[in-house]
Amino acid sequence: MLSCNSLVKAQGEGIVNTPETNVLYRVYPNKVKFGMIDGSSDYLIKADGANMKADSALISYYLNNELIEEYDHYYIVEPNTSGQYVYFYFVDPETKDTIGRHVFRIFNLPVPQIYVTDGLFWRAPTIERLKEKHLLTVRYPIYLNTQMTVVSWELYRDGDLAMMQGEGQTLTAEALAYLDSLKSGDTLIIKVKYHAETMKYFAFLDTQIEVE
Repeated sequence: MLSCNSLVKAQGEGIVNTPETNVLYRVYPNKVKFGMIDGSSDYLIKADGANMKADSALISYYLNNELIEEYDHYYIVEPNTSGQYVYFYFVDPETKDTIGRHVFRIFNLPVPQIYVTDGLFWRAPTIERLKEKHLLTVRYPIYLNTQMTVVSWELYRDGDLAMMQGEGQTLTAEALAYLDSLKSGDTLIIKVKYHAETMKYFAFLDTQIEVE
């Protein structure tokens, strides 16, 4: 059964493109854009295997030193949790003929990971990077435009009863001094409590770093 039937005023080129990724993920609001098909500018889009709704966001950029603001229009597609594929059918609104079809594979989201960040780039944590950047972040190991917030953190040497703790994503001066006390062969354990905009509840992650 087709689960969505929406009339789109198409802009751009290409049958269909996804700004974030070339697959769709379960339990995630995937952003999907639709372009023109054979010169058609109006057509019906039907999605089989997913729920779909129109959305937009105001974007800003500079062109020839002039600030341009415009709305970016797209669809939020949430695949059915039990399916393996989502089928998009492009239908002529007058003749009802199908003029195109596109298929997406459905995958589970990968497990988020703990990273070190400078606020712009993020990398796998090492003792040196922790000392240099001081900031912890949680992200998927693939690029998805999902905001995750580190609520609190803990770090300790495996086998120690005492641990360093803090709120937010920034390591404290005491934690950085604790890192200096680690010796080769030690195992540092980092735990974070985090929240994502797509989650109803807080979640927890941990990772280990072998000190060289």
